[in-house]
Amino acid sequence: MPNWCWNHLEVTGDEIQLREFVEKSTINIEKDDEFTFNGTCPIPKEFEGICTGSYTDENGVSHRRWRVVDGKNIPISDKDLKQLKDKYGSDNWYDWNNTNWGTKWDAAEAYISHNDIDYFAVTFSTAWSPPIEWIDNIQQDFPDLCFQLEYEEPGMGFGGRLVCQFDAIWDNDNWEIEAASDCCDAKLEWDNIPKDVDDPVCLNCGETSEDYRHINVNSIKEGNEKVIKKLQKLIENE
Repeated sequence: MPNWCWNHLEVTGDEIQLREFVEKSTINIEKDDEFTFNGTCPIPKEFEGICTGSYTDENGVSHRRWRVVDGKNIPISDKDLKQLKDKYGSDNWYDWNNTNWGTKWDAAEAYISHNDIDYFAVTFSTAWSPPIEWIDNIQQDFPDLCFQLEYEEPGMGFGGRLVCQFDAIWDNDNWEIEAASDCCDAKLEWDNIPKDVDDPVCLNCGETSEDYRHINVNSIKEGNEKVIKKLQKLIENE
């Protein structure tokens, strides 16, 4: 399973272009959870059904690309793979998605919070990384739209913000993130806590922090020496 990257995208600008973007990006306009990259930057049809990895046939020959037809693995020839790579820059959906979307799968767990005539906002998850390349690839088709993307990937500890329009980048920043207490935005102690404490302890106020969030490491408050000493004494007295 991948690490999931949280994304929040806001799109504003020309009303006609925004309607086209929304219509292509939403599988069902009546629902608020069906957002897709494939509508604006579609995967080539030739990649449908291609399996990636490796399998060995009954003759002991290894194959790296194949299709499953009627329950049987049908290898794809090196000649056909070369033609795909020459035409699309990749010979399979996995590499193509990463190159053209910036992530290996389509948007997941989407929630469209605003769908107005001049403003569209959606929150979604992506595998491992944000869809920076997708935005870069579609900007030329919507030159009068502004895209603002905020993202966080807590598994690898990074986040960032991209604000851009066709041929213009106004903000493209990224930073390390770390779990911080929800009460004080302070560092959390996960290991050196008493045995009867189940949740991490906020090193600013000393309270257990069942709820916490990930924020820019530069914004996290340092630990309070009094709280740290109190924790040490509690552990010593166990």
